[in-house]
Amino acid sequence: MNEIIEVFGFEFMQRAVVAGVVVSSLAAVMGVLMVLKKASFFADAVAHASLTGVAIGVLVGVDPVVAAVIYAVLVAIVIPKKKTESLVPVDSFLGFLLPFSMGMGAILLSVTPGYKPELISFLFGNILAISRFELMIVMLFSVVVGIVFVVMRKQFLLVAFDEVQARVSGLRVKTVEAWFNVLLAITVVIGTKMVGIVLINGLLVIPAATTRLFARNVGQMFMGTPIVAMVMTVLGLWISVVTEMPTGPMIAVTAGMIFLMALGLKSLIIRLR
Repeated sequence: MNEIIEVFGFEFMQRAVVAGVVVSSLAAVMGVLMVLKKASFFADAVAHASLTGVAIGVLVGVDPVVAAVIYAVLVAIVIPKKKTESLVPVDSFLGFLLPFSMGMGAILLSVTPGYKPELISFLFGNILAISRFELMIVMLFSVVVGIVFVVMRKQFLLVAFDEVQARVSGLRVKTVEAWFNVLLAITVVIGTKMVGIVLINGLLVIPAATTRLFARNVGQMFMGTPIVAMVMTVLGLWISVVTEMPTGPMIAVTAGMIFLMALGLKSLIIRLR
């Protein structure tokens, strides 16, 4: 217990915990809708595309997180239009976007003089090194995303469950989807500070998938998923510091282990019935 208190007593750890709790709970809520909409590939594509935004930020001297958010939002606005594009189906466009943006970001960073810690940081996460300024940016974006999500939650749910009924009800489905994609893009980018581009999809999917094993309805999923996500994140943070292992990968592994244990418990409950 003293060791746990000592670890969380450091200022850098406190900043990491605050950022981790806020971002993981936000990602968890977005992840519930993402799982319902089966949009995990979209999140993956946006995460990889954001590396180009990071590189542009480094080149022009803008904070990489801000530059990545702007770039990711632009991508999120363009993607829904591809659903009605007959020449380029949306899955093909996402398949092009992922490697192209990842490669472009790496090339732009490679031609930038000097040491480039942003590349490793955004690939695998570096939440323990988050500064006060970066924490403020993360908090600001999280608050904005949270407010918009709360205001539009009913529209998001209706479109996710029954797109046809949403149209009949008079909702502008494309507009609602665009808003959701923008919020998801922002969440993905700020989440990369925690676990990195490579592992961000796990932060979105695993907590929601874990909660779904025991939740009886969507309301329980929305209530339980943020709690599960926060436990996964804080536990992963603590294990990474104690074992001196990389934080982003450890959070992802911890989340995965909790999911496997939950899956085993669910299987046992079903067998005992």
